Amino acid sequence: MKPCSRQRRATRRRVPRVLISLLAGFGLTVGLSASPAAATEGIWINEGGPARSPEAMSGAWFRGDLYEVLRGEDNRIWWRFANGAWLIMPNDGRTAHRPEMVTVSDRDNGTPYLVVFVAGLDGEVYYSILRGADGNLWTPWTRMPGTAGASGAPTVTSSSGYTMVNVRSNDRLTVQAGEMHAGVFRWEGGWSPYANPRVRGSASIAQGARQVGRWNPVMLPYIAVGNNRRVWIARFPADSVATARAATFTELPGGGECESVAIGRGGPEEPAADPNSAEGRAQQNTGIACVSPNDHEVYLNRSTDGGQSWSGWSRATGSSSVTYSEPEVYGAPGGEVFASISYQGAEGNGVSQHMVFVKRIL
Repeated sequence: MKPCSRQRRATRRRVPRVLISLLAGFGLTVGLSASPAAATEGIWINEGGPARSPEAMSGAWFRGDLYEVLRGEDNRIWWRFANGAWLIMPNDGRTAHRPEMVTVSDRDNGTPYLVVFVAGLDGEVYYSILRGADGNLWTPWTRMPGTAGASGAPTVTSSSGYTMVNVRSNDRLTVQAGEMHAGVFRWEGGWSPYANPRVRGSASIAQGARQVGRWNPVMLPYIAVGNNRRVWIARFPADSVATARAATFTELPGGGECESVAIGRGGPEEPAADPNSAEGRAQQNTGIACVSPNDHEVYLNRSTDGGQSWSGWSRATGSSSVTYSEPEVYGAPGGEVFASISYQGAEGNGVSQHMVFVKRIL
């Protein structure tokens, strides 16, 4: 991946402009044309700019700005904020999978922290905490306790400081939980498997403190690709790893086969107190992106009630979205939901391999 040559712009009061860039595409639409679509589905946009990555890009909203992270073609971990220059995260972290970026609130005082989790080249899970965006200041990479044996990217969720890190290890999903106190994680000690299902592909959970809500308690949707290539889903409380491990997965209605999946939602970071408020309704917007094993295009499924009912599978509209790596889905505070891919289809018209594309899906 080549670093961006643009100078980083001011980071505060950037939310409207960054959101407009994602929705409208401003100057980053490269050789991709729109086709008739639902009003809430946009076109594929070269959101990565000069970046090239064999994986999708992960994003999180933190202190009013959009932060993004990806794996470079050199296996290093690159990040940026407020649509600024791409920077290499310090301390020589490397990964063969997509990094995961998440906002974690301190259990003691509610202070938010931005954290990046990766599966290292040794199959163990590491994390680094942002200390200063302007100076590219991050804590050293810290290995999580136990032996993860990760065979894919970690997927992480956090609610009020209680954080669950999930990873695929061969054909099992495993999880480890912990809390953040005074900016330091205290892990509960070791990885443990979910009761089911056996999986052949990726798994994904609604990311960050921006939980998909059914309020009291906050419930999480967790999806995985089963051995039959179908998408399986479970819902469990955000603050109980024991309940998560024993969760019952059921096949997502509507059929459809996937080789990899991702789920995410829109709305503010913290769960809304009132599910009928604008913030509460925004937090119900949930999207799933699936890469088909047949044509390797992206297919979408949507929910506006927090994952209790779904629209059914439909191919992403517009130009080709061919990819052989896992997609990513993340949201914006206003309720919009976006899918990200590493493009791996035919080249031409300004489009090349490993460009990072994003489109609004809800």
